[in-house]
Amino acid sequence: MKLRYKSIFLSFASLTVFCGCMSSRTITEAAPGAIQKPDALESNITEKTEQDIITPASGFTWNELARIAALRNSESQLLALSIKRDFLQNKAERSWRNPQLRLKASDGKTDEYSTNGSSQHENSDANTVGLRFYISNPFVNHWIKKQSTKSAALLTTSADELAYATYCETKTQCLESAIISDQISQIRRSLKLQQRICSEYKTLIKDGYIAPLKIIKAEIKLAEIELKLSQKEHEHSNRLYQLALLTGLTLEQLQLQPLDSQTLSSPDSLNIDDLTAFAILCRPDLKRVRSEIDFALTDIKIAEAKMIPWFEYAEGAYRDTSSDSVKYNNPGQTYSDEDGDEWYVRTGINIPIFSWMGDEVNLAKASLNEAQLQEVILLNSIREEIQVGVKNYNDAYQSKSHFEERVNEQLKSFEKQIRDVNSTKTIIAPEILNLEEQLCSYKQSVRENLYTCLKMKLYLESVVGGTELK
Repeated sequence: MKLRYKSIFLSFASLTVFCGCMSSRTITEAAPGAIQKPDALESNITEKTEQDIITPASGFTWNELARIAALRNSESQLLALSIKRDFLQNKAERSWRNPQLRLKASDGKTDEYSTNGSSQHENSDANTVGLRFYISNPFVNHWIKKQSTKSAALLTTSADELAYATYCETKTQCLESAIISDQISQIRRSLKLQQRICSEYKTLIKDGYIAPLKIIKAEIKLAEIELKLSQKEHEHSNRLYQLALLTGLTLEQLQLQPLDSQTLSSPDSLNIDDLTAFAILCRPDLKRVRSEIDFALTDIKIAEAKMIPWFEYAEGAYRDTSSDSVKYNNPGQTYSDEDGDEWYVRTGINIPIFSWMGDEVNLAKASLNEAQLQEVILLNSIREEIQVGVKNYNDAYQSKSHFEERVNEQLKSFEKQIRDVNSTKTIIAPEILNLEEQLCSYKQSVRENLYTCLKMKLYLESVVGGTELK
């Protein structure tokens, strides 16, 4: 009997050790579906940031720089890495609890005496070994497993939203840098003309043709232009530095295409309904909100599954008992020896009475209502932003076109008048140069309309979802 007990005990112990060894194995399973995407994204980011980037001969396009910056966005990388952690957390929530091995031994001795002189002596011992397994609720586990995919989608869309914000910021920096570079080119033309004016005045002063006051005025204006040029160059350097931080490129690699490489779209080709439909498909913030809705729906299913009664545990046990007794009576004594064993299996059922009150379901539904309201607000906001963007772009484009027609005619007229005056030789050279310098400043003022158009176009592209308007 003792040998059989020892065999059963060793069997239970071996099973427990085996389960412990299996639990320490290295997890190598790949997450299903969308879970695999972050690993590919992670390696993709590493390849993009570590490889040597060759600067194109014509300079980087703004879209290329924006994509480079979006790929190396550190926050989106961290969110991508969080997906694997969430998958493992989800797997841990679905895992079984550790089983319980229960051992119990008892030993007893009883002596009884009666008034007639008889007595009884009894020895007994019992040994029990049992193993209890806690059973995971399959209904809850089913929806928790589905939630893993929803969580991965939510984190992915959040990462895409952060990357898109970096993308838009980089394009904005490119536009501002190109505008400043264009302004610097115009200021340098004015600077060269003003330097020639000062040089001509100095020559005329030596010959006694003009008063010194004019050269003083000319030099003050020259100093103003030089100061303005210095300020713009400093601002341009700051913009390039910001771009270098966003893209990870060096200042030597960072060569932008000029402002003239950008094209403007005709307002007639911009349809609000088409742009809204495209934005609904492409906007990463809308994708993120819809992922939150899917996640909240799964939360509701999990809360409802927890309301289903299920087995809490299953337990199997073996009990071995033995006893011997001696009875002393007047005629003599009686001896008896009894051995016995028994098996039994029992289960415990979890009845979630308080969960039936619906607190967890109501909480999950509140999260769903919040996400659905955010979707409605965002859809309305997208349409309003596109309407405002199209209107502002149309106004800027019409203003630019109107002024360009007038300016082109005026420039032709001014240039002809300057040539005619210059051919008469009745005006000194500095005065002609002054007219040319004023004409250069006028051209620069007119280009402000182009800058406004490009800014309105960039805003509209960001609202639509990143597509480049042709």
